[in-house]
Amino acid sequence: MTALDCLLQVEDLRVAFDTFQGRLTAVDGISFRVKPGEVLGLVGESGSGKSVTSLSLLRLLPQPPGKVEARALLFDGRELQGLGEKEMRRIRGGEMAMIFQAPAGALNPVYTIGCQVEEVLRLHRGLSKKEARTRAVEMLRLVGLPRPERVAREYPHRLSGGMLQRAMIAMALSGKPKLIIADEPTTALDVTIQAQVLELMKEMQRRFNTAFILISHDLGVVAEMADRVAVMYAGRIVEEAETAALLKRPLHPYTGGLIASRPALAGERKPLQPIPGQGPDLLNRPPGCLYHPRCHRRREICRQESPPELQPEPGRRVSCWLYAEEQEDGGGDR
Repeated sequence: MTALDCLLQVEDLRVAFDTFQGRLTAVDGISFRVKPGEVLGLVGESGSGKSVTSLSLLRLLPQPPGKVEARALLFDGRELQGLGEKEMRRIRGGEMAMIFQAPAGALNPVYTIGCQVEEVLRLHRGLSKKEARTRAVEMLRLVGLPRPERVAREYPHRLSGGMLQRAMIAMALSGKPKLIIADEPTTALDVTIQAQVLELMKEMQRRFNTAFILISHDLGVVAEMADRVAVMYAGRIVEEAETAALLKRPLHPYTGGLIASRPALAGERKPLQPIPGQGPDLLNRPPGCLYHPRCHRRREICRQESPPELQPEPGRRVSCWLYAEEQEDGGGDR
């Protein structure tokens, strides 16, 4: 991927927090890229560092206690590190927006829905108060909310979870951003509303060529939306590939465990296979591969040394000693 093809380039991102027990490294040197109009899925168990990654990109983590470092954080050709808060406010919401995991907590309870959408339009589109009010209703109609004029006058506590999520999407789209980070956008929604929200996001992507980073622990959601998937474990990306290839033949044992632990769909006969054990203590990271205590394919070297990042085939990368051994042997069946 050339620089011209790249909307977001993240190189060696590290995020740590100083706690009373010591320094906790939540994101440990991850790198990825997002092209214009592309959907990148970021998946992993709770605590793997997905949300911290997204908040660090938008500079929404409090510093201190947080500390964010990277070799490069390039958005649309600009280095985000070192930008002043005024410039970041222009980017945040205008060029890069976020759909938060819990819309009821992200929306201000003392302002109406319309007022909050209008604020985005006035700050990032330069509309007058009257123009913003008209456009806010149009945006609420665009995301499929019934009676948008009435919804615009309502306070967040008066709306259902699905309606709040649609209002959040309207806010995110109002600034016409090039990239939207969607953090668990379908959490706590029933399956019918979940399908409607996902279809809405796909329509917005097609209509505006908006790129998405879709953060989820639900592989079904990611399979429906994402072009590529990056799998996170304990603050690191352990595998990345095109979605279809990754779901058909996962390379990393952790990715395979995530797929096997997916609940069976209606009509499927598949036993639930949870991943044994739990993630490592990030305050006291063990030596070797961080996944090795839970891995059924571990080798002795997995206990001792962290695996390198490899490209066993075009368009795929994985951090696992299994593939390092294969490359040393000149290849072979996987």
